[in-house]
Amino acid sequence: MNSKQFYKNSLVLIFSSMATGIVNFSFSVLLSRQLGGEGLGLYGLIMPIYTLLICLICDGIIASMSKNISVYYNKGEYQNLMRTTKMLLKIMLFWASFISIVFFALSYLVSIYVLKDPRALYSLKIICPALILVGLSAVLKGFFYGIDKFKIPAFIDIVEKFIRISLLTILLVYAPNFSIGKTVAMAYSVLALGEVVSFLLLSFSYRKISKKFSSSTSSSKRKVELLTNVLVVSIPLGAHGIFSSIFSTFSAILLPRMLLISGLTYPLALSLIGKFNGMALGISTFPVIILNAVSTVLIPDISANLAKKNYITIRNRISKMFKIACWIGIANLIVNFTIPDVLGEVFFKKSEIQSFIQIASVLAAITFLIIPTMGILNGLGKQGVVVKNALIGLSIELFLIILLVRIPSLNIYGYIIALFTSTILVGVMNILQIQKIFELQISLYKFTLFILLGISLYMIISFINHLIPEIFFTSRVLLIFILSFSTVFFTCNFVDKLN
Repeated sequence: MNSKQFYKNSLVLIFSSMATGIVNFSFSVLLSRQLGGEGLGLYGLIMPIYTLLICLICDGIIASMSKNISVYYNKGEYQNLMRTTKMLLKIMLFWASFISIVFFALSYLVSIYVLKDPRALYSLKIICPALILVGLSAVLKGFFYGIDKFKIPAFIDIVEKFIRISLLTILLVYAPNFSIGKTVAMAYSVLALGEVVSFLLLSFSYRKISKKFSSSTSSSKRKVELLTNVLVVSIPLGAHGIFSSIFSTFSAILLPRMLLISGLTYPLALSLIGKFNGMALGISTFPVIILNAVSTVLIPDISANLAKKNYITIRNRISKMFKIACWIGIANLIVNFTIPDVLGEVFFKKSEIQSFIQIASVLAAITFLIIPTMGILNGLGKQGVVVKNALIGLSIELFLIILLVRIPSLNIYGYIIALFTSTILVGVMNILQIQKIFELQISLYKFTLFILLGISLYMIISFINHLIPEIFFTSRVLLIFILSFSTVFFTCNFVDKLN
């Protein structure tokens, strides 16, 4: 795609991701207020299992489908395009149903012997039907991305998330006195209903759009070849997701146990996990949706330009992506270090999590710089490298959790150290691998200059924050957000053009 189309698709996904991100964040805020730290910890204990199952079913399918469908679409091979989509839908229906049925049968054992919390049973059973629809929806999203119809899944995501939070709000109003286990199960039932809505809307749109490809007379490839083209990309990406989810699940299961060894009670352990993972990280990593959206467009774009040997375009895309990630990270840090107590109080009624928010925002800034490296490597066809680096990072993280969290003086901070170490390690390995293919021409001078600008802007904005009286609370918070992001982007972009 040309530059105009690239930025147009990126903006579509950014705005839709912002909308869905706001709704998702509101969803987590509602949950945290209803469940508290312990309930949010239980919700977070189940989520890695759900994510692992999704990875087993369909991880890598969206990226692989979009890449292959894009090639067929641009070449006018509509028959191959449709045969690939229909074949993947049939295979996905069988595979997702198989995984869902097996897990449903094992859900009791998972709740008792793996999670060691019987309150998780209802939630584990509820997510099973949703798994089938998630897999089918992944195929359809890959189809729409491949034919440059980014607006359709983007709009459907917004609708689905809006319905999800509306249903949750209604249920929480009419069932405020449920136990933690039942309230968490109710949250997962709303998540499952959202997947139903999403699949129905995607199916309707697919049937409507696919009609114009049905009359194609282009040459057709064998089914085995079409399937192989998809699997060559999806299997490495899927392996990355599966192994990442396995490690994340182990981490989620081990963390409360290590906290117990450190001397904390189980409710307190879940509460700390909920406050850091569910609250502080939720606030600090919110802007990541912008980078994920651009990365989604970046993968097929780099692949297409690589095939055409447009190396200058690829370098420009990579450079711009890193700059955006750096600027977002700096602006996010300024906000989270200026008003952490306000953010904790406004969103979660927990002003005491301000130190967690500040720590999490530093971790988020590093993560923002790593996301582009994964998109770049996937676009360059280096899915195996992404998997290898991720596994090394997750192994280090798991080892450090076991080693550090059990220490009484560290407890939850041992987990934070593990996250920082693994995140930095993965980022360094990804950058070194990209450097072997493309010289990134990373300017340490500019990077240092951006950091110094960020520190200066933080001091100014923090001073302004202290000048505004408490009676203008809402205006003060909005002003901090607007000043932080606008001044960072304006000044950094201005300095970037001067050098």
